[in-house]
Amino acid sequence: MGFGQLYHHNQLVYCGYWKNGVFDGWGKMYLNNSNRIKNYNGRWSQGYASGVGSIKYWNNDKFIGSLKNG
Repeated sequence: MGFGQLYHHNQLVYCGYWKNGVFDGWGKMYLNNSNRIKNYNGRWSQGYASGVGSIKYWNNDKFIGSLKNG
């Protein structure tokens, strides 16, 4: 397990913890090309948003709660 950042097309996409090559632990994902979601900040498990976190949407709405398997 370690901390790292993933860049795609010169933009930061993920910043957080990894385990066995996938997102695992606390991290933040930025979605610049999404129609709805702007970013997710929270727990990851085996590459999926899973656990306590927050989602911010492009219209500035926000969800704070728990997710399971993305």
